[in-house]
Amino acid sequence: MATQSSSGQYRGQHKSKATRLSPQTVEAFKAPDEGRRLEINDTGCAGLRLRISSAGAKTWSVVYRVRGEGPDGKSRGAPRRASLGPYPLIDLNAARDMARIAMDDADRGIAYAKRIAAEAAQRRMLAETGGRSPNRIDVIVDRYIDNHLKTLWSSWQNADRWLKKMVVPEWREREIASIRRADVVKLLDKVSDERTAAAAIEVRKHLSGLFNWAIATDQFDLILNPMVGLKRKEKYQPRENKLSREQLKQVWVAAGDIGYPFREMYRLLILTGQRRSEVAELQADWVFERPDGKKGVRVPASAYKTGKEHVYPLSGPAAAIVDSLPRRKAGPFLLSAVHTKSPAGKAPVSGFSHAKVRLDQAIAKRAENARKQGIELPPIPEFTVHDIRRSVATGMIEMGVSAEHVERVLGHELGGVAGIYNRHDYFSEKLAALQLWGLQFA
Repeated sequence: MATQSSSGQYRGQHKSKATRLSPQTVEAFKAPDEGRRLEINDTGCAGLRLRISSAGAKTWSVVYRVRGEGPDGKSRGAPRRASLGPYPLIDLNAARDMARIAMDDADRGIAYAKRIAAEAAQRRMLAETGGRSPNRIDVIVDRYIDNHLKTLWSSWQNADRWLKKMVVPEWREREIASIRRADVVKLLDKVSDERTAAAAIEVRKHLSGLFNWAIATDQFDLILNPMVGLKRKEKYQPRENKLSREQLKQVWVAAGDIGYPFREMYRLLILTGQRRSEVAELQADWVFERPDGKKGVRVPASAYKTGKEHVYPLSGPAAAIVDSLPRRKAGPFLLSAVHTKSPAGKAPVSGFSHAKVRLDQAIAKRAENARKQGIELPPIPEFTVHDIRRSVATGMIEMGVSAEHVERVLGHELGGVAGIYNRHDYFSEKLAALQLWGLQFA
């Protein structure tokens, strides 16, 4: 009985002969005696072997020696054998082609088995991507979001939105290695011209992260990030837009017209001054109650922007909203999309752009109705969700809350001695600030 050694060589009773194979001779070879095996070396193609078992099965293989595997690191190593498949599924011409590829690989220092493994991985990836090349930008963006950002970054939706809205439509079928610096400059110029400089900065940030990840994974045909050393004229301009307390009250009332979950999300943003992600991704086990009955939210480090745990208290109005939120069996999220394929609670709320449009429409409708009754409401400028956070901070300071306590409510990192040595949790001070702030919305 023949056995295979670790080097791919076989031991056992067999008979070898050399001849130039033809389709007719391959078909004509008969099975050897029981317990024996016949192997024919094809003189028409170096390394190609045809094996015939005592049962009559015919299989192709190739024997080769890889350059650089020898003791000196330069010469050829020990003989290797790789199976090419059975006859007649693989005919003589196909077997010779495969054997020549193996021999060429060996001359370049590549074992044929590695090529087969790489091709198999390529086929699997093509199956996963619906036949699309794994090096296409649209495929790589999907993998970057799903396999990397979603596991590391709670605000992955931001990168998902910019890359799929601005990058994929421009380069969808481009191979990532074909992207040059000129392509990046052209894309960023277009974003800056058609949208804003801030949008170009966002696209640049997320695109650079995509290229760096693609290189680090070593799974794509990319060696150099085409954005390395790229200089742009766009600079972040600090936003000054804020809403007055009267304007925030209008937003509060209008939020009641758009229903769950955005009604609760916008009102919690106004009551707490937290970032959108920290409210939209609120989970049941983040909410806690102290022995004195005061409630708060503990955002874990993995879900917080600074990478450190952040705790903020819930004022009376905020606690009432959180207590009213449904607890779902499908998952931990308290603000969750409805009428979607995902069961409520399994994923956090999404669709923020559409919700903001609905909120703006509700604000405009209420202003129009008030005008018909002879009441002129304070006009509200165009604002973003983040402007609410700035407005809450400004409003609390205007009401007499100390700047330090406002900073701690917002979760900003403090430098100097206060940031290094002061380990007081400031829960009571933050709660007092938010209680005072929340009175006007109770």
